[in-house]
Amino acid sequence: MTDVPADTAATPAAPAKAAFSAWWMLGVLFVFYFIAWVDRYSMTMMVEPIKAHLALSDFRMSIILGPAFAVFYAVFGLPLGYAADRFPRRWVIFIGMIFWSLATLASGLSNSFETLLVSRMAIGVGEAALVPAAYSLLADRFARERLATAMSVFAMGQKLGMAASFTLAAVAIAAASQLHKVWPGTAAFAPWQMAFMLLGAPGLVLAFLAFSFREPERLGARKARSSALGDRNLIAYLKSEWRLTLPLALGVAFISICSSGLSSWAPAFITRHYGWAPLQFGPVISLISFASAFAVVFKGGIMDWLYGRGMKDAHVRFYSWVLLAGVPAAAVAFSIPNPWVFVIVLGFLQVLVIPYMVYFSATIQLMAPAHLRGQMTGLYFGLSALIGAGFGPMAVGAVTDFVFRDPAKLGWSLALVVTVGLGLTWLVLRLLLRGLKPAILAREKIAENLE
Repeated sequence: MTDVPADTAATPAAPAKAAFSAWWMLGVLFVFYFIAWVDRYSMTMMVEPIKAHLALSDFRMSIILGPAFAVFYAVFGLPLGYAADRFPRRWVIFIGMIFWSLATLASGLSNSFETLLVSRMAIGVGEAALVPAAYSLLADRFARERLATAMSVFAMGQKLGMAASFTLAAVAIAAASQLHKVWPGTAAFAPWQMAFMLLGAPGLVLAFLAFSFREPERLGARKARSSALGDRNLIAYLKSEWRLTLPLALGVAFISICSSGLSSWAPAFITRHYGWAPLQFGPVISLISFASAFAVVFKGGIMDWLYGRGMKDAHVRFYSWVLLAGVPAAAVAFSIPNPWVFVIVLGFLQVLVIPYMVYFSATIQLMAPAHLRGQMTGLYFGLSALIGAGFGPMAVGAVTDFVFRDPAKLGWSLALVVTVGLGLTWLVLRLLLRGLKPAILAREKIAENLE
């Protein structure tokens, strides 16, 4: 199984209008990402029955929900990004999807904390294969003037998958209960176990769609790898270009803490501060998630428009504008007395300000050497998963417990963590902008010379 590394994003000579085959590939990748997030988040709907069946404590359940997935997703992001740079990306995605689908199915066979923990780890490993390979495919198949839009459509899979996971998990549990009546042999498995089997099975079939589109050519990168400019490995590139890679890494870290911290604690804040029950605020949060999914495509179109008019650093520059508007909104949001006004401001933050990976992923494809794009994507997405899941919720809880020492002041903690996080993200991105445009222009020049 051999292939040559990917070329940089479509060269300047590439047509701005993508062919149907490119959009078909994008549609397949979107479906894969949607399934990945359904398989990842469906467990949140099964916490109580799993705990009861396996006699788990809250702490043990939290390990399965958080670190078991996040750590392995982060650790395997880099080697699987390397695989995406060196081997056919369709095969990387196919094997990863089969692996995580089998792991989801295996979750339904778990009868102990240890077996469920291993299954959850395996889901993290399998899903780590998708994003680096997918973004590399998109960067090779779409012209730069369409890249942000294409990546935004792909990113919709995350938001829609997350929003749909709650409903699909509930449907799977209900279907599992019916299967017990129709097929008595399934009675050996609890409804939550059957639900995992039902959720994991479609991926085993749909994974073959990876071969319904062709692998984009990667001839330019083969030349780049043989040149002096393309000879560096990932560590050498990160060191030599630290003025770009370090601010980008810090930006990912700060904003992922904001994102995970806000998502984890906003429901608790609504309950404590406004007295709303989950049945009242649940549909509102789902609506915000759906709105965020479609807004990311709209923002991608704006970035493509700016890029097409000569703003080579449009993705980071546009996001710095959005962040500047988000800082004051985060500062006042958690002191708003009216719950509906708060929901509007929360929607502004969650729909327009907090979603971030499309900006960073597009920037990575444009600034990184062709033969390192998959590794860079895996590294930064792994960093996002590890820092966000590991420190976001913990940062808010720590400030509440050890700084304000009052659960009723959760809103103060959220305001502090999110406002400071957004401000620090804005600061490091402004530092990144100092050298980003020249770096992207230099990468385009290399691509032209290697044609």
